[in-house]
Amino acid sequence: LGPVYLELLANGTGALTCWLSRFFYVWMNPLMKCGYQWKLNKPQDVYVSDAPDSLHHAQEAVRLFSVLHAAFGLRFYSLGLLKLAGNLLGFSGPLLLNLLVNFMESRQEPLSHGVLYALGLFAGSFLGALLRNQFSYEVNKVMLMVRAAVISAIYRKALRVSSTSLTRFTVGEIVNFMSTDTSRLVNFCLSFHEVWSLPFQFAITLYLLYDQVGVAFLGGLALALLLYFHSPFPSCFGSMKHKQALVALCAFPLCLQLMTEFLGGIRVIKFYAWEKHLSTRINACRAKELQKLRAIKYLDAVCVYLWAALPVVVSIAIFITYVLLGHQLTATKVFTALALVGMLILPLNSFPWVLNGTLEAKVSLDRIQRFLELLSYRLHMAQKMCMSHPVLAHHVALFHFPLQGMLLGVVGKVGSGKSSLLAAGTIQWYLLYVCDLEQGFGLATQEPWIQFTTVRENILFGREYDARLYEEVVEACALSEDLNILPAGDQTEVGENGVTLSGGQKARIALARAVYQEKELYLLDDPLAAVDADVANHLMRKCILGVLKHKTRILCTHRTEFLEKADALLLIDNGTIVKTGMLAVFSGIPLSYVILTFDFASIPTAPDEPGQEEAIETEADESTQNNYLIHKEEEKKEGAVAFQVYKAYWMAVGSCLALSILFSLLLMQGKAVAQQHIS
Repeated sequence: LGPVYLELLANGTGALTCWLSRFFYVWMNPLMKCGYQWKLNKPQDVYVSDAPDSLHHAQEAVRLFSVLHAAFGLRFYSLGLLKLAGNLLGFSGPLLLNLLVNFMESRQEPLSHGVLYALGLFAGSFLGALLRNQFSYEVNKVMLMVRAAVISAIYRKALRVSSTSLTRFTVGEIVNFMSTDTSRLVNFCLSFHEVWSLPFQFAITLYLLYDQVGVAFLGGLALALLLYFHSPFPSCFGSMKHKQALVALCAFPLCLQLMTEFLGGIRVIKFYAWEKHLSTRINACRAKELQKLRAIKYLDAVCVYLWAALPVVVSIAIFITYVLLGHQLTATKVFTALALVGMLILPLNSFPWVLNGTLEAKVSLDRIQRFLELLSYRLHMAQKMCMSHPVLAHHVALFHFPLQGMLLGVVGKVGSGKSSLLAAGTIQWYLLYVCDLEQGFGLATQEPWIQFTTVRENILFGREYDARLYEEVVEACALSEDLNILPAGDQTEVGENGVTLSGGQKARIALARAVYQEKELYLLDDPLAAVDADVANHLMRKCILGVLKHKTRILCTHRTEFLEKADALLLIDNGTIVKTGMLAVFSGIPLSYVILTFDFASIPTAPDEPGQEEAIETEADESTQNNYLIHKEEEKKEGAVAFQVYKAYWMAVGSCLALSILFSLLLMQGKAVAQQHIS
């Protein structure tokens, strides 16, 4: 529990554990008081769920539905008892209403019976509403847990799956899995209990209606089924396949993919003035999506209109049939039949939406399942091996590090597979044996990844600040001068993906982040390519051969002058490791021959002139002057909502449309009140 919540709870009521508190939500009072006093501002102010993280430990080979069933099934299925009790109490209303009206008509029973009927009618309605509310609350709690579990599973899968497999899905599709598809899957939690509840209510209602008006109920039922499968109503059942096809088309996240690409490349789009062209494409895609959604909503509107008029039409049909059969209508029969018809229409009205929600959930479940079935790699230790055995063993080639703390240099042509080798090391450890794999490894990639935060937070990356280690890493990675130039030092915030930094600065910050983690194994994918010769010598001398001298390092580099400082070399050509070994193995091969063979001269590298990186860094510094406080602390206004907010909302929804909807709602509510008053 949050500190504010605990404080209020200590000073408040002691009924938190009482069942009355649970049914009437008294336990929410301290939390509501926090919000009323403007103290509910942080996530820790809200209590934390004690639900077990069952889905996290589930086996990936099992289907998603089976995993959700194992994690939440018992709790979810047991809520059916609440649903059943609420439904049974719902039938007490028509039955007690029948007794109460009969009591008022006959005037032969004692007054106490009438009082009991009235109290029973109130108690049944009250308890039924209470149980239905509790059912809704508990189901929504399960829905939130299922949603969080599914989204977390998708996140974990995206981080564990190979890049090659991930290309089968676009970024827009993956985002769509965590938004639209997850929402449809979660909504099935509501549809599931309705699948068995609606037929149950329908059958009980028909029996009670038969008990009141006999076979005359068949007239109303026949009319309801006639409207259900025919007429201008293309029948919710008949259109279900069509709706499913439309939903499948709308689910394709083309618009989301376009928007993601648009926002990701906004700088290039602005530079080339492509705004109009991209806007036209996005608007055309959105128009197609709206066309499909409009067709679905028109069908929904027709269904709602017909079903709103159905209770009156069915009631008239039942009463006409009852009179034609020679029976006499009484107030008792009329009121009871009207109440039962209202309960009869609810299952007929809801079942198409329930079926449609079930079909949508099935489509979304299959889509998410296909993503989760992508091959992922588990990080685990191989069997314990002696230190005399190879520390690293790959399935394509075999190379050895007899001693810990060696430096392996990896060289090869452009496109020969150097980065692929390191990429295989980051995701395919199940094919390798690595000592102390649980500790992880340090990684500095060719394309540095920078967070939208301060320079210090980028280097710390979640670890506690150690002043001695931090200063040592900053000096080793040649960042001291850069931090002195930046407006706020290491507290300067960089833009998204480090947009305010130069290429060399980003590479050195990424290298510093890896070094600060203090791992036993480091994968360095050419961290010297983005810096000039002086900085490269500094990084090699003080970082790779200095701070990391006792670590195992795999270094891909085009700076051949550093090859002689490696303990072992690995030559790659066309995706194949052609030669490996200690430096002595290459003693008969001049480095000039290695350089000529692998055509290092054709590889574009950063210029060796010291002035160029300085110019780049100076330019980045100029842009940083105004951006070191990019991400300011959020501010929140307090007090009454300003009129401008309501005005903006009103203009956004459309004044004419909003007025027509408001007028329609008033008419609908007035009609419902008038109908209840007349009856």
